Amino acid sequence: MRTLLPTLILVLLISLATWMIPAWWWMMLLPLLFFIVFPGSVHKSAAIGFMSGLLVWGGNAIFQFIRESEVIAERVATLFSLPNGLTLVLVVGLFGGIIASLAAATGASIRSLFEKPKRRKIEYY
Repeated sequence: MRTLLPTLILVLLISLATWMIPAWWWMMLLPLLFFIVFPGSVHKSAAIGFMSGLLVWGGNAIFQFIRESEVIAERVATLFSLPNGLTLVLVVGLFGGIIASLAAATGASIRSLFEKPKRRKIEYY
Protein backbone atom coordinates (compact mmCIF):
# COMPACT_ATOMS: atom_id res chain seq x y z
CA MET A 1 0.00 0.00 0.00
CA ARG A 2 2.93 2.31 0.61
CA THR A 3 4.09 1.90 -2.97
CA LEU A 4 0.68 2.40 -4.56
CA LEU A 5 0.31 6.12 -3.85
CA PRO A 6 3.78 7.16 -5.11
CA THR A 7 3.27 4.99 -8.19
CA LEU A 8 -0.05 6.62 -8.99
CA ILE A 9 1.34 10.11 -8.37
CA LEU A 10 4.29 9.40 -10.65
CA VAL A 11 2.03 7.94 -13.35
CA LEU A 12 -0.15 11.06 -13.23
CA LEU A 13 2.84 13.41 -13.31
CA ILE A 14 4.45 11.65 -16.26
CA SER A 15 1.16 11.42 -18.14
CA LEU A 16 0.35 15.11 -17.62
CA ALA A 17 3.84 16.26 -18.53
CA THR A 18 3.87 14.12 -21.67
CA TRP A 19 0.42 15.38 -22.61
CA MET A 20 1.45 19.04 -22.25
CA ILE A 21 4.92 18.77 -23.81
CA PRO A 22 5.31 15.51 -25.77
CA ALA A 23 8.86 14.36 -25.12
CA TRP A 24 10.33 10.99 -24.23
CA TRP A 25 12.68 12.36 -21.59
CA TRP A 26 9.86 13.01 -19.10
CA MET A 27 10.14 9.30 -18.36
CA MET A 28 13.62 9.95 -16.94
CA LEU A 29 13.36 13.46 -15.55
CA LEU A 30 10.25 13.13 -13.38
CA PRO A 31 11.20 9.92 -11.48
CA LEU A 32 14.66 11.39 -10.92
CA LEU A 33 13.27 14.62 -9.46
CA PHE A 34 10.49 12.82 -7.57
CA PHE A 35 12.91 10.63 -5.64
CA ILE A 36 15.38 13.43 -5.03
CA VAL A 37 12.58 15.30 -3.25
CA PHE A 38 10.80 12.40 -1.50
CA PRO A 39 12.66 9.84 0.63
CA GLY A 40 12.84 6.18 -0.18
CA SER A 41 15.32 3.37 -0.47
CA VAL A 42 17.02 2.70 -3.78
CA HIS A 43 15.28 -0.66 -4.25
CA LYS A 44 11.83 0.67 -3.44
CA SER A 45 12.36 3.70 -5.67
CA ALA A 46 13.48 1.49 -8.54
CA ALA A 47 10.40 -0.72 -8.16
CA ILE A 48 8.05 2.28 -8.08
CA GLY A 49 9.81 3.79 -11.09
CA PHE A 50 9.56 0.52 -13.01
CA MET A 51 5.85 0.16 -12.36
CA SER A 52 5.11 3.77 -13.28
CA GLY A 53 7.15 3.57 -16.49
CA LEU A 54 5.56 0.27 -17.44
CA LEU A 55 2.08 1.65 -16.84
CA VAL A 56 2.62 4.89 -18.77
CA TRP A 57 4.48 3.63 -21.83
CA GLY A 58 2.83 0.22 -21.89
CA GLY A 59 -0.62 1.73 -21.47
CA ASN A 60 0.02 4.28 -24.18
CA ALA A 61 1.38 1.61 -26.52
CA ILE A 62 -1.66 -0.63 -25.92
CA PHE A 63 -4.01 2.32 -26.46
CA GLN A 64 -2.32 3.26 -29.73
CA PHE A 65 -2.22 -0.36 -30.86
CA ILE A 66 -5.93 -0.89 -30.27
CA ARG A 67 -6.99 2.51 -31.54
CA GLU A 68 -5.35 2.85 -34.92
CA SER A 69 -1.84 1.62 -35.44
CA GLU A 70 -2.06 -2.16 -35.48
CA VAL A 71 -0.70 -2.28 -39.04
CA ILE A 72 2.24 -0.04 -38.17
CA ALA A 73 3.03 -2.10 -35.06
CA GLU A 74 2.98 -5.29 -37.12
CA ARG A 75 5.42 -3.78 -39.65
CA VAL A 76 7.78 -2.46 -36.98
CA ALA A 77 7.64 -5.84 -35.21
CA THR A 78 8.62 -7.49 -38.50
CA LEU A 79 11.47 -5.00 -38.83
CA PHE A 80 12.83 -6.02 -35.40
CA SER A 81 12.16 -9.75 -35.99
CA LEU A 82 9.42 -9.93 -33.37
CA PRO A 83 6.55 -12.37 -33.85
CA ASN A 84 3.71 -9.82 -33.77
CA GLY A 85 2.69 -6.28 -32.82
CA LEU A 86 1.64 -7.19 -29.28
CA THR A 87 5.18 -8.34 -28.56
CA LEU A 88 6.36 -4.92 -29.68
CA VAL A 89 3.89 -3.33 -27.25
CA LEU A 90 5.33 -5.48 -24.44
CA VAL A 91 8.89 -4.52 -25.36
CA VAL A 92 7.98 -0.82 -25.41
CA GLY A 93 6.38 -1.12 -21.95
CA LEU A 94 9.39 -2.93 -20.52
CA PHE A 95 11.75 -0.37 -22.04
CA GLY A 96 9.79 2.47 -20.41
CA GLY A 97 9.84 0.61 -17.10
CA ILE A 98 13.59 0.09 -17.22
CA ILE A 99 14.26 3.73 -18.08
CA ALA A 100 12.05 5.01 -15.25
CA SER A 101 13.51 2.45 -12.84
CA LEU A 102 17.07 3.56 -13.48
CA ALA A 103 16.11 7.23 -13.15
CA ALA A 104 14.25 6.63 -9.87
CA ALA A 105 17.16 4.66 -8.41
CA THR A 106 19.52 7.45 -9.44
CA GLY A 107 17.28 10.03 -7.75
CA ALA A 108 17.19 8.02 -4.52
CA SER A 109 20.97 7.62 -4.63
CA ILE A 110 21.46 11.36 -5.14
CA ARG A 111 19.18 12.06 -2.17
CA SER A 112 21.13 9.66 0.02
CA LEU A 113 24.32 11.61 -0.73
CA PHE A 114 22.93 14.71 0.96
CA GLU A 115 21.32 13.07 3.99
CA LYS A 116 23.10 13.01 7.29
CA PRO A 117 24.25 9.54 8.25
CA LYS A 118 22.39 8.05 11.18
CA ARG A 119 24.39 7.84 14.36
CA ARG A 120 24.82 4.38 15.68
CA LYS A 121 25.17 3.57 19.31
CA ILE A 122 28.41 1.93 20.14
CA GLU A 123 27.99 -0.65 22.81
CA TYR A 124 30.94 -1.59 24.91
CA TYR A 125 31.05 -4.95 26.58
